[in-house]
Amino acid sequence: MGLLIDREKVIKGLSTHKSLGYGCDGCPYEDNDRIVCVKNLCNDAIALLKEQEPKTGVWILDDEDANSWECSECGSLQQIIDGTPYENGWSFCPHCGTKLEEQKVKLE
Repeated sequence: MGLLIDREKVIKGLSTHKSLGYGCDGCPYEDNDRIVCVKNLCNDAIALLKEQEPKTGVWILDDEDANSWECSECGSLQQIIDGTPYENGWSFCPHCGTKLEEQKVKLE
């Protein structure tokens, strides 16, 4: 998944620094150098936002005869009675929630 970021620490740090122009009184990123403190806070806040970026993937046609489709992110297989996942309004994987686009050919 990536780095483990303490969300509460980031929220408290952002609240303490307000516009990043104030001192570090009460900041959880205690450092003797305020610039280092704010830099660490900003790096953690950016990493936290990146973790929240929505994942995207594709529906991969796994078996044409069975009309089964695979989520590229979690590998979940879904059998569609008629048409494609997209034609049936399946733009997200029902198992992992990833936004998916259609792909006709199985990836090797």
